[in-house]
Amino acid sequence: MSLQQEFGGDDWMDLYKLGAPNLVDFARGLGADAVEVAGSGFKSAFAAALASSRQVRKPQVVVVKG
Repeated sequence: MSLQQEFGGDDWMDLYKLGAPNLVDFARGLGADAVEVAGSGFKSAFAAALASSRQVRKPQVVVVKG
């Protein structure tokens, strides 16, 4: 249930917007290796992330921008 449904009115609609979080920086801040790629670069980035995870044994994040 949303805040708007619970309390009514439109004042709740934009109260908790995330804006444009930088997911790569966020993931790195949590200790992961992270990269951002365009849709067509996903396959190679994913393969590199898998290989890296086996070598460095660290979480890997691939952020795909559309």
